[in-house]
Amino acid sequence: MTHLAKRGEPVVQDKISSLPQHNRRTAVAVFLVLTMLSGTFASASDVSIATEMLPEPSEESTGEMFFHPGPNETSINASFPSLISVPSNQSFLGGTVGVEPQWNVSQSNGTQFGVESLNRWNGTHSGTNGIGHGGKLTLATNSSLGTINDFESSVVVAPGWMGTGSDHEVWSIQRPSIIPFTSYSNMVLPDNGTQSLGFLSTQALGDLGPSMNGCLRSPQIEPPVFITNYSLSFQSWSALFSDDAAWVEIRHSNGTWGLLSPEGGYDASANLSLSPSTVWNGESDAWSMMNFSLDSLVTDLQEFFQFRVCYQTSATQGLRGGWFIDDVLLQNQGDAPGAWFHGNLSGDYQPDAYGDVVLPVNFSGLTGQNVELEVWVNWDIQGGAFDYMTAWLSLDNGSTYNPISNHPGHPSRGATCNAGWFNGGDSQLEWCPISYRLPWNTTAPPNASSALVRFNVQTDAQVNFGGTTSSGWEGIMLDDLSVWTDRGTALQTFYRVNSFSNQPNGTVGSADGWLENSTFVNEWQWTNQAGHNLLQSTSYGFESGNELPAGWSLWAQSNRRWEVGTTSNSSGFGPGAWHSGINGAGIYLEDEYRNNMWTDLYTPEYYIPVNSTSRLTFRSWMCTEPNWDGGTVSISTDGGESWWFIPPTLGSFHDQISTANSNSPFFNQGIIDGSNVVGGCHNVNRGFDLKQYDVSNLTGSSVRAKFSFFSDQLVELDGWYLDDAGIEIDVYEPSGTWTSMPLYPDSVFGWGQLDGLVDEPENTSVRFDVLDANGTVIEGFSNRTLPIDLPFDPHIHTSLSVRVLLDSSQNLLTPSIKHLSIGTLSFVDAYHLKHALAVNGVNVDKLSVDSSLSLVSSSSNPLVTWQFETFTACPFQRAVFQTIGDNLSASHGSYSVVSTRWTDTYDPTLSRTIERQGRPLLSTDFSLTWMPGDSLRGFVFEPLCATAPVEPRVMLGTDSTSVFSWPSQYTSSEFGLNRYFYHPNG
Repeated sequence: MTHLAKRGEPVVQDKISSLPQHNRRTAVAVFLVLTMLSGTFASASDVSIATEMLPEPSEESTGEMFFHPGPNETSINASFPSLISVPSNQSFLGGTVGVEPQWNVSQSNGTQFGVESLNRWNGTHSGTNGIGHGGKLTLATNSSLGTINDFESSVVVAPGWMGTGSDHEVWSIQRPSIIPFTSYSNMVLPDNGTQSLGFLSTQALGDLGPSMNGCLRSPQIEPPVFITNYSLSFQSWSALFSDDAAWVEIRHSNGTWGLLSPEGGYDASANLSLSPSTVWNGESDAWSMMNFSLDSLVTDLQEFFQFRVCYQTSATQGLRGGWFIDDVLLQNQGDAPGAWFHGNLSGDYQPDAYGDVVLPVNFSGLTGQNVELEVWVNWDIQGGAFDYMTAWLSLDNGSTYNPISNHPGHPSRGATCNAGWFNGGDSQLEWCPISYRLPWNTTAPPNASSALVRFNVQTDAQVNFGGTTSSGWEGIMLDDLSVWTDRGTALQTFYRVNSFSNQPNGTVGSADGWLENSTFVNEWQWTNQAGHNLLQSTSYGFESGNELPAGWSLWAQSNRRWEVGTTSNSSGFGPGAWHSGINGAGIYLEDEYRNNMWTDLYTPEYYIPVNSTSRLTFRSWMCTEPNWDGGTVSISTDGGESWWFIPPTLGSFHDQISTANSNSPFFNQGIIDGSNVVGGCHNVNRGFDLKQYDVSNLTGSSVRAKFSFFSDQLVELDGWYLDDAGIEIDVYEPSGTWTSMPLYPDSVFGWGQLDGLVDEPENTSVRFDVLDANGTVIEGFSNRTLPIDLPFDPHIHTSLSVRVLLDSSQNLLTPSIKHLSIGTLSFVDAYHLKHALAVNGVNVDKLSVDSSLSLVSSSSNPLVTWQFETFTACPFQRAVFQTIGDNLSASHGSYSVVSTRWTDTYDPTLSRTIERQGRPLLSTDFSLTWMPGDSLRGFVFEPLCATAPVEPRVMLGTDSTSVFSWPSQYTSSEFGLNRYFYHPNG
């Protein structure tokens, strides 16, 4: 309670009360100024004299007082019995009262429909739906199309090779002398390979036609450690038109593809959209050898490289026989042979060995954030904790050694090498790199220039060979000792310590190494019968391949892999029959799968039309050891260069998360393993499950899927069986409507406007009708575009409905609406720019619309600024606006940013809250600025409407004399926001 300052005893006490009478949250501020005159005067007949004798009046103030409803209350009724106190011997002459509204935030911003609203798309659908495209309103589908493959027909595809491009399915292996193919091109075609029956061709689907293109990418190739005279060669036969193109590309170390020119160059030119300017074309009548030098294009620092063969046909009508390739050979002269070997070159190694070989290494200057010692190893040794090799480091001339390898050393229970997993003690004659982290970074330790590295091999008394049986040499080999610093970064360096090509003299201190003196068995020896960096070659003869549908491909780390064919459960494993037809894809179609499998099955590339609704779909029958084994599905949008797992969707798609085996390539990912089959998945008579995953958000992209299967060492069951797999694309109705449920105005702000975020691709349209309570279109509000002002009297139009009209002249395209608002929200997107009557700003005409329907400023554009004033919907002190799809610059008058929030979703969104002090405004000006290269998917402005107190009254004295009241005559009841004037007589 607030009192005036007192002088003497009060002779008058009065009360003031504030009585807003309405059940809406309300608040007011009251400020009283009181004028008082002190002293007691006798009566006087001379008024002028009496007046002159009066003292100066004084003013006193209560100060500002704020009145807010209490918790869970919507009104105020407050009395202050001693707020005004008049001391004795003073007179109360009068006072003033100031009343100011305190603004609250409205709990409503209108009615919302769309992806993130509670209403979704509740209403009446006719040829539309709101469940595809992530919840957008779209045209309904009347059918579906796509390339769903039932595996009933197949071709022979090159193992590990993968096609890309619009018509990559044409690549296959042909063996005409066994299975003839028919050509209607009237061109001379090969009937055999150069040295055998098979060859690579573009005849999987028959002759090539006009305007076709596609590439076939090689498997990943590990560069030689020692590159000398490294070359690629193959035999070529061309049956193309003179304006077609065939060429070869290589992936550079930075990941990009570039033209690979043969020795002597290409012999023709082309002017096609995808081809280089120099190519091969025309007709051949025999095989021709093509040679390429790789020394300047490939380095031993690359993890891998690839090449691809590509073709493109011109628009010239007619059939082409195609392009044919055989005898692909990669060859490297390499280094002279030589390696350190512990074991026996012609049988079992000795038991109970403890052998050391010591190698001097100068580490001076080899520093960085990460310093690694690398050695290449080839092994046929038992492994585990039985027979193994460890590595040790000495920095004190051999007085002490510290381990740099992990227990129990190499090969432990297995190792990954060349993208494959070798389980246990046999690398199958593969040379594999092992890296040891060295115990320093940016500062080398003392004596780094004279360090010693010791490799120790221990064997026990049992099993003196690797793998399942003794075969040939048994033991472990070392070659190519090197040091890496900051590997995998822009600062990486590589230093070759020793390639062991020179025979060591065996003396202590020799640069090529020596053996430690010991009473234990030590089988270390230098041999020139082996080596990692010898003359080596990799060839692809295309004599055989995998039976797969055209365009499909597979990879496996061993010969345990996916296969296509018939199935039965005569062995007690599998579904016994396919979902459709007699063929499908599976893992060991007639038996249980095997242990230690890792294999991938790749679909072709599927182009998903812009704004279409599409899904990956397949029939699945799965039964594996739960959690330990299983399958995953991945998606690629760059031709298979990179992949991402389908996010875990338990129940409908995945069975569970892989958590049991940290060595699984699917660890912590969603897997399909059959664990959700009631009663267990084995020996249960059941059909195939339909699996689907929505890929509509990838419209405008070429998509391919990968089905991956993995098993560990133990417990093998039925496996994975696939049928009817591919991408399904919806075909839309040509038109449709959606009519909202009845809508009602805000009790204070009325109807506001109709606005939203709309995608309207070319050859589609989105229009709006506003209907009255009877469902009749209101005159002037038919076939409109957004935004639509709704200037209706809520007393006359007590309810409205909105009808959306969607049309498309292309059956694979649909327009869509993400958000539709009836109320206070405003939006900006490509749809608004397209239909705006006038646009203010600078260089707005430079904006273009890309395939995702974003507003884009090209990198060569000047700054683009779009200026506009927000819709006058209600007074507001705070507002929230969002820029969707890019962190676009936004400026606004009279308001300051008080908070921001970034949401990194499919459409990244930056939300900013703005605020002003003092009285609210009805609108504010905005400027959106595009820097060169910027894009905007959409803009949303939401004022947080301010509500005024209703019917405040201030009364004085015991008789409740009114000193302030609202409304005044003929105005609305909100104090601070008069919504109308009226007169009772009209």
